[in-house]
Amino acid sequence: MKIIKRILFLIVAILAVVALAMKGREILKERKEAIEKAPLPQVNRVAVKVVEPKEGEVTKSVKLLATVKSDKSIKVSTKMAGFIKKIYVKESDRVKKGQLLVKIDERELINNINSLKATIEALKKDLEVSYRYL
Repeated sequence: MKIIKRILFLIVAILAVVALAMKGREILKERKEAIEKAPLPQVNRVAVKVVEPKEGEVTKSVKLLATVKSDKSIKVSTKMAGFIKKIYVKESDRVKKGQLLVKIDERELINNINSLKATIEALKKDLEVSYRYL
């Protein structure tokens, strides 16, 4: 009895798959026919006036704001950090190798040097004291 139920179930399943495949094929065929029957989209035509070219000068001009960007760029950096005190060039100026572009505010640098000098002096005095106790 179990074998008969299994065989019947298998037959029903196969028939269902075949029916689905046939219906899918029918739907696919209908969609293809609908696509083939669909009208092509309309293209709007534009009228263009054709003229003969003439040699001459253009006298009409329009002034516009624009930004011109170069395909080449250079990054500028310094060996030391600091605030810029003065800028000697403007954007888009031509510069030469070794030309001074900006001046960095030296006050912070001078303060750091003075601080390091004071540290050196203090370390020298500590060294002298250490020699005395040796």
